[in-house]
Amino acid sequence: MTESQQQQQQQRARILLIGSGRMGQIRMAHLHANPRFQVCGVVDVNLAGAQKLAGKYFVPSFSSLTEAIDYYSNGSILTTALKPTTEDIASVASTDVSVASASDGGDNTNKAGGGIDSATTSLDAILISTPTFTHAGLIEEAIRSKLAIFTEKPVDETADKIIELFEKCAAAKIPLACGFQRRFDPSYVALREAIRRREIGKPLMANIFFGDYPCPPIEFLLKGGNLWMDLLCHDADFIRWCLDDEVESVYATGTSSVPQLEKAGVHDNGTVLLKFKKGAVVTVSMSRSAAYGYDQRCEVFGELGHVKVANHSLTSTVLSDRNGVHSSTLQPGFKQRFSEAFAAELDAFADVVLDGAAWPISARDCVAAQEMADAANTSCKEGRSITF
Repeated sequence: MTESQQQQQQQRARILLIGSGRMGQIRMAHLHANPRFQVCGVVDVNLAGAQKLAGKYFVPSFSSLTEAIDYYSNGSILTTALKPTTEDIASVASTDVSVASASDGGDNTNKAGGGIDSATTSLDAILISTPTFTHAGLIEEAIRSKLAIFTEKPVDETADKIIELFEKCAAAKIPLACGFQRRFDPSYVALREAIRRREIGKPLMANIFFGDYPCPPIEFLLKGGNLWMDLLCHDADFIRWCLDDEVESVYATGTSSVPQLEKAGVHDNGTVLLKFKKGAVVTVSMSRSAAYGYDQRCEVFGELGHVKVANHSLTSTVLSDRNGVHSSTLQPGFKQRFSEAFAAELDAFADVVLDGAAWPISARDCVAAQEMADAANTSCKEGRSITF
């Protein structure tokens, strides 16, 4: 590797993607497009999935984080000058540097700017896009290897465990970044700024509608499709951030649209009423199956006015004729609707890893979102309001 190539790589965060499912694929596309990241591999216990995604981007695949860390513990780094074959990518057991790596001269310290010092590996960070129950083990392993951590929400399944993981990261001086992409979406940010500037006066009410599209398979809903845990936390976090307030009480109720879900006690439609301590009342209505596209709206009513985030259509073309006014369908899913936010979110994480910036979403924010989701789940099961 030439000196100029080494200097270029030193300015990029060397990151492992963990998880090759739907979110992993979305994250990989944005990591690959961001010149501040160097993707060093895909990790998944489903090795075939890891191999398929890794092969698309010419990076190694691993069946465990331990395997990936061991592979890079001798200072190996991925080089864009060497493009491995599909066969090479499918197995990183070979120590031949032509697979996907080259020695960086034996210096294992992190040279990626003002971030953390990865004393035992040439890696800088991991991005976790795996089921929630796997997060804790991956986070704890990353702490041991001094790797910065980005994880999908929630950090863990319980508020107590979230606090514990943040405390462990703080003690080890390891950044733990949890993703809530609405905080990075230009429209949502503009809504919050309007509230902060008091342009609508004191917020009194908010209405949020979340219509998912396409509807996930019934198998997903039965195994991991809890409406409150999977969907509510996004908007609950956002509206708490907007209002700069803590929730006082939560009431939730839901319905199941098909007998299979009803028998399993799984709701695919639901409404939550959140009352905040400063007086604002918020309704969040959610559905797994908006047949017409990805429907995501938020509106806040205040003493002096009203501000809202409207839907994004597939195109902005509008046709008017004698039969009416016709516009495009909505965006086909969250991948498209929040593409700009996902990109901005990862760029903010690059600031953390490369420049030592603070992640804008705190441990308290993550715990509060989980507490609201937990309260909604309990409220729906027990048919009562949960007071904090």
